[in-house]
Amino acid sequence: MPVLRVNNYVEAYRQRALCKDIHELAGRPNKNATTEFVNRQILEAIQPTRSDVLVDIGCGDASLLKMADGRVLECIGIAGTPEEKARLETALPTLRFIAGTAQNLPLESGSVSKIVCNGVLLLVPDEVEV
Repeated sequence: MPVLRVNNYVEAYRQRALCKDIHELAGRPNKNATTEFVNRQILEAIQPTRSDVLVDIGCGDASLLKMADGRVLECIGIAGTPEEKARLETALPTLRFIAGTAQNLPLESGSVSKIVCNGVLLLVPDEVEV
């Protein structure tokens, strides 16, 4: 991939959505095992059940959602850009994806029971937006 200058994390993830390897969306290039380990730890900590609706804000390559699929009622991935959303929908048509950000979630209040926000808040520009 050529070196590109981007001004913010949204533009960076818009570019990652174009990469050949969908795991680039996880933000850990060449570290699939690390991503899998982190996801196992998260799922163990949140103890999802069949009645849960799980949302992963900044879902990356959606590997956490793939691991939870079938263990919960519904999996929803929040992708930061329309390009990420389209890439994920093509690769994982059985999961649901919504374009949005941590600062402006396109979900109705009370519509989900488990929320994961792993590695996203550090990308939010300031404390006011958090």
